[in-house]
Amino acid sequence: MKNKYIILLFMLTTSILVFGFSGYKFINKKTNENLIITEDPETEILGFWVLENDPSTKIEFTIDGYIKSYTDNQLESTDLYQITNTCEGETLSNNEKFLKIIDSNDASIFCSIINGVNANNSNILSLTTSNQGKLVVYIRP
Repeated sequence: MKNKYIILLFMLTTSILVFGFSGYKFINKKTNENLIITEDPETEILGFWVLENDPSTKIEFTIDGYIKSYTDNQLESTDLYQITNTCEGETLSNNEKFLKIIDSNDASIFCSIINGVNANNSNILSLTTSNQGKLVVYIRP
């Protein structure tokens, strides 16, 4: 009786490991597919975006290459931006892009990897900061 219990426990554990990890890979693949950069991120990024976790923080991308940052609807800064596959010595593959922001005060450069810009009309801008690897999500209002 004890041997049957051990065999059953072993089979159950093995099944969970095999099917659990398979499901994990499927879920991650599906998530990554949803964060595909659109054909034209330069156009899709234009307009206002609200920080997902802080609705008082907004950014606006203009057609002439400026990013305007707002807090509580007050303009805080106006900087330059570019969408490119190189930033601060780092190069991404053809389909991947950086959002490169050039500070208007001291010309310092901030790089974020664009995970997705309005992919599948989601109204989501998803970025990963290059220096810290933090996920930053904006929503189009």
